[in-house]
Amino acid sequence: MALITLTKPKYATYQASPEYLDLLGIKDYLFLNIDSSETSIPLIKSFISNTSHFDLITPINFQESLNYLNEVELHKIYQGLRKTSAICCYVQTKNSINHSSSPLINTEHYRTNYFFNLTLSLDELRKNKKRDARQRLNKAIKSTCYTISEDIVSSEFHLNYHRISVTNSFSNNYLFSPEQFSGFSKLSGIKYLELRKNDTFLSGGFFGFNQNNDVDYLYGANSLEMSDSIRLLIWEAMKYFKQKGFRRLFLGGGISENDNLAQFKLRLGTQEHRCQIIKGVLNCDTAVKLANRNFSNEWFDSFFPPYKQA
Repeated sequence: MALITLTKPKYATYQASPEYLDLLGIKDYLFLNIDSSETSIPLIKSFISNTSHFDLITPINFQESLNYLNEVELHKIYQGLRKTSAICCYVQTKNSINHSSSPLINTEHYRTNYFFNLTLSLDELRKNKKRDARQRLNKAIKSTCYTISEDIVSSEFHLNYHRISVTNSFSNNYLFSPEQFSGFSKLSGIKYLELRKNDTFLSGGFFGFNQNNDVDYLYGANSLEMSDSIRLLIWEAMKYFKQKGFRRLFLGGGISENDNLAQFKLRLGTQEHRCQIIKGVLNCDTAVKLANRNFSNEWFDSFFPPYKQA
């Protein structure tokens, strides 16, 4: 049976680190501790205007495995969250969740995450890449003499990250200052790797890891000096974490399912991994008033919760 508490994290991961949340500028949160899956998930309080209520959400970069919870455990989570004054909850997992018979809990939706299986040999990891991706990586490795540094974030990283964020219209959740990036590199559970050529910045990235032997590619940037330097960074990260005994390196998903970004990650030789989402209506009466329509299963089919717009 799952023991649900909303307290400080029992298991130390970068995701459940108050220091990490503070660096992200997140001040109002709870920790969902689930003993049966030995994990802690930060639930961010998203307040509803003109009410004393709030929603509980996990941002995309806080996905965590819940070890295939059964329906009884899923309902214990739901009952635990109902004790707060939240209206709805939106919890993103990194695995499959059993179906719930309750009309107020929905687990039918998912996002596809892409990961490298680091238990494979380096030759197998290279062969798994699509032909064009493999050729570009091989060419980059042969044509570039580069060095790898750890945990020292250069000013060039931030400049290039800022350039990319403007070009790609990053949301405010992914805009950081040099001080924040420097803070990330000092946290346990986060590793920063940087590639340089003759003291020239090529690419850099932050990688978070946890006790489940999983690694998440969090934030990255490359210079205009070499177009394929981000491929080199990912390759070197695969080698680094494989040597450390980690089993999977997650790159995340696309902006939408099967978009160009998702296809790029798939061509790198990753495997698809469906991450289900738990959507729950915790206070149906208040949700109905805010949405100005009766509750139905259609609430879960589009933007959730229905009283807030993206």
